[in-house]
Amino acid sequence: MTGGLRRLAGLVPVVACVPAALAGGYVGTLTLASRRHRPSTATDRSVRFAFVVPAHNEAFGIIETIASLRAVDYPRHAFRVIVIADNCTDDTAAVARSAGAHVIERHDEERRSKGFALSDVLPRILDDVALDAIVIVDADSTVSSNILAAAAGRIATGEHALQVRHGVRNANDSWRTELLAVAFACFHDVRSSGREEFGLSCGLRGNGMVFTRHALTVAPHRATSLVEDLEHGFDLADAGIRVAYVGEASVLAEMANTETGSGSQRDRWETGRAQFRPRAWSALRRGIRSGDRVLVDLAADVLVPPLGTVASMTIGSVGAAVVSKVVRRRWDLSALLAAVAAVGLGLHVAEGWRVSGTGRRGLAALTHVPAYVFWKLRRFGARGGSAPTTGTDGDVWIRTTRNHQSDDSPSGSGGQAPMNSSDEECAS
Repeated sequence: MTGGLRRLAGLVPVVACVPAALAGGYVGTLTLASRRHRPSTATDRSVRFAFVVPAHNEAFGIIETIASLRAVDYPRHAFRVIVIADNCTDDTAAVARSAGAHVIERHDEERRSKGFALSDVLPRILDDVALDAIVIVDADSTVSSNILAAAAGRIATGEHALQVRHGVRNANDSWRTELLAVAFACFHDVRSSGREEFGLSCGLRGNGMVFTRHALTVAPHRATSLVEDLEHGFDLADAGIRVAYVGEASVLAEMANTETGSGSQRDRWETGRAQFRPRAWSALRRGIRSGDRVLVDLAADVLVPPLGTVASMTIGSVGAAVVSKVVRRRWDLSALLAAVAAVGLGLHVAEGWRVSGTGRRGLAALTHVPAYVFWKLRRFGARGGSAPTTGTDGDVWIRTTRNHQSDDSPSGSGGQAPMNSSDEECAS
């Protein structure tokens, strides 16, 4: 082998390790920054809110959600609960009214999704000039009692878009939900706290989103894709509004705890993120050209693969570095890149486990990661390597089987869950 070919061959493992090093370096940097972040203690009780709950066939569980919203520690005259009963075929509207919510019923067979429901109804809600801000909460969720006081405190400091901590409501149901709890902590707590420390936008996560009237005026909600939260987050960034992280308040949502439910979630999440990546690449280029670090980071947040994929990439990079050592009889740049990937990912997962509060159960759930990654690869292989196609049109409410449902439960019993695209990262 000539000297030129030998040098070219030596570059192969280095190039192979670069993606894992970039991903590991990114999450590792945010993890270190998150350790310095301290949640705000600012509160206020003068901002007037509306909780907005998009719902499709949620009669079974929406009472608990409304009860949680009505029980928040905030002056009762300063907030109201509004349910958007979108194309419901069950008693969601009647049940929500009986629970004390104001209900707006929407019927549009051509435009059916959480995104369409919000885009159509939010302007009508904002016609109430007494409202200062809107909080969007999914119909299968509960909130912390301080959510409005904490949000009002941030708004009083000049923020116009907020994302509260998004957690798993049924973490103890199975190892899958325990694993999700740790992954949510990684993605929602750790990364968002790190981004907040850097003054970046933490992005929107679909649930527990807060918008002032000003935010929805300069960046109206027009997002109707499978990833409506990502879409609107980028619209806000384009309008010069970052999303601040409110880690001192929380919204907890119910996650699928079976292989069937997890599979349907996985297909939707991967479909939505794949469809959005062209816009992320475009945003990355624009952010680099303009020096807009908020836009660059939002794009990076989408382009960094799921944690399971990053773990696979890291293992591959370590393998490439070892092979290079054996062949060349010395460590080279590939070893450094593999180390960056491994240390960054390790710090990220360890910190996510710590802040998740799952303790030994969370550690036990992490032992299932290899089986989870294998399950993902098996689903990918079953599709012949193609992208999933579930719900790709972006205009339907798609079922997620929950712990109180069987997989064949009728639509009238609830369980039509809107997709939060950020969870794609968490479930990996």
